[in-house]
Amino acid sequence: MTEIAVPRWGLTMEEAMLTAWHVSVGDEVTEGQAVAVLETDKTENDIESPATGRVVELLARVGQLVEPGQVIALLTQE
Repeated sequence: MTEIAVPRWGLTMEEAMLTAWHVSVGDEVTEGQAVAVLETDKTENDIESPATGRVVELLARVGQLVEPGQVIALLTQE
């Protein structure tokens, strides 16, 4: 199982809001593919998949505040 976690963008980042998912459970993704959008007080950025696989679970919902290091999705590699 591969985890997709919230990256830390800058030393002062304490939280971000998940504003969109680009994938759904069951979708195939490739390494580097944008899977979600996070908004901080300074910017909005895509989160990229760290590996190729299939999305098996989304652990955060749109509009939810998330913290750096928090796992927001799980992939299975086939």
